[in-house]
Amino acid sequence: MTLTFNLLSMSIIDDLKYIHQKDTSDALGIAEKQWQQLEHEVEVPELKYPVENIVFTGMGGSALAALLAKTWPGFTVPFEVTRGYHLPAYVGPKTLVVASSYSGNTEETLSALGEAIKAGAHIVCVSSGGKLADLAKENDLLWIELPQAAQPRFAVLYSFKAFVTILERAGFVNHTSAEKEIHQTALFLKKHLEAFSPTIPASKNPAKNYIAGATRQKFQDSLEAHLKTQCLPWGVDIKSVLIRNITPPDAIARIIREREVAVQDANKYGEQIEQAKSEAELVKQEMLARGGDAAVPKLALRCDPRPEEVIIMGSVHQIAGLVRNLASQPFRLPSLARLIDEALDGIDSPERYRWE
Repeated sequence: MTLTFNLLSMSIIDDLKYIHQKDTSDALGIAEKQWQQLEHEVEVPELKYPVENIVFTGMGGSALAALLAKTWPGFTVPFEVTRGYHLPAYVGPKTLVVASSYSGNTEETLSALGEAIKAGAHIVCVSSGGKLADLAKENDLLWIELPQAAQPRFAVLYSFKAFVTILERAGFVNHTSAEKEIHQTALFLKKHLEAFSPTIPASKNPAKNYIAGATRQKFQDSLEAHLKTQCLPWGVDIKSVLIRNITPPDAIARIIREREVAVQDANKYGEQIEQAKSEAELVKQEMLARGGDAAVPKLALRCDPRPEEVIIMGSVHQIAGLVRNLASQPFRLPSLARLIDEALDGIDSPERYRWE
């Protein structure tokens, strides 16, 4: 005897409207199209650089691209990644420096570029525009333009493809067919990412099936064992139980919805607390990097939800540098940058010294 029950609805993970409400930045859509970045044509001429080492300078997602390149394809000369204002002391005429900043305005990368120019190094600049592109043109340097993306960290594979292409054209990679292998990787990603698209139903989507399928199977096995035990005294032999859909009664569904809302609220507040901690720590680290400091209360570092004040200590120049960097950061940091900038404007304002 086979019993079929209509118990639990899994339609929520197939509801595109619900998915878009949760994924407001379309991270799923961006992830689904990541393979396209590896197919982007990067125009780099043949490069003949008589160098003995390579230094990559960049921050954040730009540096991540170089770190990926350290694992593949491998290089025929020593290679170092730097993330900061300064280059290694050995940088000179026999060094190839790749300066990468997606926005083109990263302060640390621009500082390192200035040192590379003074050292007489061979230089390639990579960005989507900004001051880095301007400096490349002013100093007659090779500039590789990156396409626009929603966020710099969403463009890591653009930077990776550009970096590998540069070094392949210069003859510094171990793999003679690196570009071909990148193309094959793009096709592999395209093929497998299609199965994970939000538009693919749970029955054919490995990710959705992992979420709902495992839970459903566990419940189904438990129900089957229970029914076999209960029905055996009645002379009913349960061979199998198959659950197709689960739709809880309204009274239970309301409780489930309330619980989901409570969990979402708890997660939201937890994220806000962690975000506040990250913001406070970032402000302090940014000021320390510039020779200043920031006093952060212990409660802020312990994720206390109560508002706390942070005292920023430094010269006008140091704090102005902090403002420029915070303006390109996520969360509430751009708003904080504007408030600090307004305070800096007030320092030189005659209104500051007016007697009441």
